[in-house]
Amino acid sequence: MARAQQELSTAIIAFEDALARNDAAGFDARITSDWVIIEGGGSVIDRASFLATIRSGTLVHDAIRFDERELRQFDQAATWTARARGSGRYNGAAFDFAERSTDFWIYVDSHWLCALTQLTRIAPNPGT
Repeated sequence: MARAQQELSTAIIAFEDALARNDAAGFDARITSDWVIIEGGGSVIDRASFLATIRSGTLVHDAIRFDERELRQFDQAATWTARARGSGRYNGAAFDFAERSTDFWIYVDSHWLCALTQLTRIAPNPGT
């Protein structure tokens, strides 16, 4: 179990790193063929569309940091939650984000792959 958890942790770090570096090929290597992302506003974006936005430079992450991480492993499936904060550009327009990210991971053909990402926006604290 310890080895599987280490392999999963390594896959998650590579997934986050590829996203932060705008590395479409590296990100693609860590997701299933039917992976989708549900963004903070509720839209569902399929794998091909998401990767195309990164490859084209339409979506560029300038900075991403993850904290409040929690991993829950269940045999050959796992959930990974974290608070993500960062900035970037979409179609040239700058954006900042703060969100909760939940990823569903599965063990397929001796590899951990992300099958689903769900983002939930964190509303700014009105008192700050």
